[in-house]
Amino acid sequence: RRDEEAARDGVLAQADRPIAYLATGLLEVGAIGFVGGEPKLGKSWLGLHMALAVATGTPVLGTYPTPGKVPVLYVQEEDGADLVRRRIRLGSAA
Repeated sequence: RRDEEAARDGVLAQADRPIAYLATGLLEVGAIGFVGGEPKLGKSWLGLHMALAVATGTPVLGTYPTPGKVPVLYVQEEDGADLVRRRIRLGSAA
């Protein structure tokens, strides 16, 4: 019990660092997350939109500012390259 309290106190004694965002208020630098939900709700579209917005320095969903152009690695585990390429073209035309 004392070890747990000492560990907790050690963590809480550290000063909080400012939060750096890839999309202000939505996506922190270094954070790991996922988008989940029922099929056909647009999860893949949302992930692709977020990646493109951060990569191009445009606000995510037109609302959450990004810090400027940032390198992005987009890993798509479900769709092939042709479908992702079509989606990028469709999204760019909108």
